Amino acid sequence: MNRNRYRTMADARMIVTGASRGIGRALVELALRRRMRVVAVGRDAARLRALAEAQQVHASRLRTVVADVTVATERQRIIDTAVSAFGGIDILVNNAGIGAMSFLEESTPEVLRTIFETNFVAAAEMIRLSLPWLRQGRAPAIVNISSVLGKRAVPGQSAYCASKFALQGFSDAIRAELRRDGIEVIVINPGITATEIGRNNLEHKTAWPTIVHARGVSPQSVAAAVLWSLRHRRSEMNLTLLGRFLVLASRLFPRVVDLVIRRQTRRHVQRLRSQQPSSPPSAENPPSAAS
Repeated sequence: MNRNRYRTMADARMIVTGASRGIGRALVELALRRRMRVVAVGRDAARLRALAEAQQVHASRLRTVVADVTVATERQRIIDTAVSAFGGIDILVNNAGIGAMSFLEESTPEVLRTIFETNFVAAAEMIRLSLPWLRQGRAPAIVNISSVLGKRAVPGQSAYCASKFALQGFSDAIRAELRRDGIEVIVINPGITATEIGRNNLEHKTAWPTIVHARGVSPQSVAAAVLWSLRHRRSEMNLTLLGRFLVLASRLFPRVVDLVIRRQTRRHVQRLRSQQPSSPPSAENPPSAAS
């Protein structure tokens, strides 16, 4: 398959989910400055209006869609908007995501389903709906925003990690399937990023002190990495020095990393236990996962 070494970004037609804040919004803003045409998707109508108002100079190249990507009819509306506004799709960025901070026993089946519906199923179905248009697109590509926790899982975020592992495996599989159609599949694995995902988690029961999103890299840095990967046709990128170290160490020294994580978990559980009121477990007050 013949293809240019670098992808031309100007005038590329791109859908970005989870675009009302964080990485998604930063990506929309940067893409517009690169003269791309963007459909920005999010659930927060007020934030999308603010985004559109702030980007008035690029109004002809921006469309906003208030939609929940976990709803099938709304996913179709996103695709229809892109086709109606720009005549097709060249790039799909699956960025929408949600997490939870809790041990398995403290969480619920509903939380697990919600995380998978948002982080994995919605992304897979957006890809399925986009394929007919991507096949007709110019230098078509799919970008899945995963996480370094999709390469190495940590305690207290098992559902989130599982959803990102699923997205990683799915991306590897369809990369081979879609190569014959000239559709590239790119996976971006951010490390700790200064976004609101920590505050927007479905659960906040473990409160790991090391997961401080305000101290992470900026969403603008991640957005720049996404466009760089598209431009340079990279199939995967692990972002942040700590993230790359975690992935590499897990590959080379898995037992050592397991040991460190177990010790950190034990210390954290002991800290949680010391902060809880001391009362004997009962039918109304069963022992939690941190007990």
